[in-house]
Amino acid sequence: MDQMDKKERRRQARQKLAALPEQALAGRGRLFAERLTALPEYRQARTIFCYLSVEREPDTAPILRQALAEGKVVCAPVCLEKGLMRARRLLSLEELEKGPYGIPAPPESQPWIEPEQIDFAVVPCMACDEKGGRLGHGAGFYDRFLAQSRFFRAALCHEELLLPQAPTDALDQPMDCVITQERTLRRCQREGAGLL
Repeated sequence: MDQMDKKERRRQARQKLAALPEQALAGRGRLFAERLTALPEYRQARTIFCYLSVEREPDTAPILRQALAEGKVVCAPVCLEKGLMRARRLLSLEELEKGPYGIPAPPESQPWIEPEQIDFAVVPCMACDEKGGRLGHGAGFYDRFLAQSRFFRAALCHEELLLPQAPTDALDQPMDCVITQERTLRRCQREGAGLL
């Protein structure tokens, strides 16, 4: 896929996201959480990896609070250097610190969680398509991290940012599921599943 196409799609997604009114985004975190935590893969998972939302990304706080309340092992990303990300245990949203690149992160006192220990991942995106194609922010942190294991991957995507086809290449990791505030989409190639 042409890298210029990815850059242009990211630019368009940022414009669309910026144009969404605040009242349209209010309360969406709860809707995303309801859909995601209803998934059988989430319910069966013991260890959950979940990004820590910033700015206008789908709010993950409701998901994190529920997973912690259910006694699941929760971990969140820590970006260490260009393209390198690891997962660290998270015990509480109140203990978050400012991590590298200004992104919230669990405190350094918590242990690392290795990819093979993770059962289920909640992944951010700039945009997605209905078949699990994901357009990331462009740094490659998540694709490199996801390539290390085969846990279930669910991307949270504002409905307004769904694309007919996300520009992807061989290094881009597909999602098993895309969740918007309105619907849950499973990859058509996986077990013949479609819209839930």
